[in-house]
Amino acid sequence: MKFPLSYLTVLSFVFLLFSCELIEENNNLFHSSSKEENKKDQIDWLVFEDDETFQKTIQKVNSLTDEERKNWEKEQNFTSLRGIYETALDEEESYIEKYEKADPKLIEQMIKEGKTHAPYVEKNREYFKFNEDGTFEPNSMTYQLAAVINKNGLVQVGKEIRYYSFYSYKIIADGDASKIEQLMKAKETDVKNFIVVGEIFRYGGDDRTGRIEATCPDDNGDDKVEGDAYAVGSYIYDYYNTYSFRISRIVGAKAVNKNKGIFGNWYKKRTSALRTQCSSVTINDFSGGEYYTTSFDYGTNGQLEKEINNYVHYRQTNQPTLVQPIISASGKVYIYGRGGTNCEDNY
Repeated sequence: MKFPLSYLTVLSFVFLLFSCELIEENNNLFHSSSKEENKKDQIDWLVFEDDETFQKTIQKVNSLTDEERKNWEKEQNFTSLRGIYETALDEEESYIEKYEKADPKLIEQMIKEGKTHAPYVEKNREYFKFNEDGTFEPNSMTYQLAAVINKNGLVQVGKEIRYYSFYSYKIIADGDASKIEQLMKAKETDVKNFIVVGEIFRYGGDDRTGRIEATCPDDNGDDKVEGDAYAVGSYIYDYYNTYSFRISRIVGAKAVNKNKGIFGNWYKKRTSALRTQCSSVTINDFSGGEYYTTSFDYGTNGQLEKEINNYVHYRQTNQPTLVQPIISASGKVYIYGRGGTNCEDNY
């Protein structure tokens, strides 16, 4: 299946090459208000000096192991949406395992009472996007971005306070934190109050298109792996700078391992067998007049992981007018998971 990526985002996920050492120079990666200032101003989001440090930190944090990322968050006195999401996945898995041998009558009663998810998951439900099969995702434009935004989707870059969710991208251009509530409620741009509303567009494996991800169940139906190649991004009209539109676009690949739980719904389960592979993906960038071919092969490197989610292409532009379609991609992705599950998907 081919998908056009029409309007895309200000989020600058530049694919620079960084080494995978620990972030020992944390304080050099971004400028943040001191803990005392944050406490005084009730700021619970990261503050980056500019887009360059924002981009570098996204790349650095996403190169860390889970344990390294947790230590990094502790050093910053910060809890990311990604941190809450990862904790929720672990709590969900423990909750399912706790009741695996429970009396069927108890399970039936819990299902009637809606107790099919761990208490921690229910407590933080508003920060997730739930799928039809019972699994959930962080309410963020991308998995990688979730590592640097707070649970409410907020981050500050320069003067701009930015809000990202699965479908929405907004900014407070003058950096006035007293407008946060107004920002959250805003459905359209309010130039006078420096609130700008953009939109995120998603193509592939998403409920907007009705496209189904590649799904590979095993013989007994207890395990499955799902995967997809996708495009995601957004555009935002820049009222306060030279260029009218700030645009970026991403093409990526993901694979998720799932297990059928005692309550009848699915949950994400760790495995070292997870892998997503594509020998060739062709990307046509109409706006830039580019023709680009690449490949990808992502695995867990022997670690136990519930999902793999990586980008294979990125391009950003600032331009006076919105040009569409901006990008299209085509190829075949192969997905491998637990229990010998595997399948392929044309896109």
